[in-house]
Amino acid sequence: PAEHREVPQAVLALLDSLRALERSLAQWATEQVSPDNVSDAFVAAGDRFNAAQAALQARGIDTT
Repeated sequence: PAEHREVPQAVLALLDSLRALERSLAQWATEQVSPDNVSDAFVAAGDRFNAAQAALQARGIDTT
C-alpha cells in the first residue's frame, strides 16, 4: 500500500536535502554560492525533516 512507502520516501527526501545542504555549505565556504543559496537549502532540509517526522508519526512511530 502507498502508506507503507511514505516513511521510506520521506526519509530519503530528508537525506537528499541534507546532502544538498552539505554541498551548499561547502560551496559557500569557497565562495561559489551566496548565503541565500545556503538559506534555501536549510529551509528545504527543515521542510523535509517536518515531512519525515509527520510520516513517522502517522505510522505510530514516536519521534519525541
